[in-house]
This record gives sequence, C-alpha cells and structure tokens, in this order.
Amino acid sequence: MEHPGLRHGLFTYAVVEALAGNGNPINSGPLSTKNLAGFVVERVGALAKALQREQVPQYFKGRDAEDFVLPAL
Repeated sequence: MEHPGLRHGLFTYAVVEALAGNGNPINSGPLSTKNLAGFVVERVGALAKALQREQVPQYFKGRDAEDFVLPAL
C-alpha cells in the first residue's frame, strides 16, 4: 500500500527504517534477516492499522536458508 506522506509504500518504508537501525528489536548485535522480517511484518501492520487498513508482508526462505547477518553500511 502506498502512502504519500511517507513518500514510499508501507513495505519499503519499513525496510528503510530497519536498515537505518530501527529493525533490531533486541538492539543487541547486528541486524539479521530474521530480525528484519519480524520488524517489517510488525511495522507494516502497525502503519496500515493507523490508516485503518490491513497489510501483511510475507517472508519466504528456502528450506536450507539460514538466518544471515546483514552488513552495516
């Protein structure tokens, strides 16, 4: 879902927030793909609810996929 006030869609906005340092709910250590997915699902849901809408992002990984750490920029 797009939101002009955020200048992004809700999903993109949440990913950008996470990569800016807001995506590690434990705030201990680097951001991982699992933490990123959890943050994005929660944040997009909250943003959509504030707009009286619903959006639920999906996170898919292969059966052999691990939880990878994302490098800081």
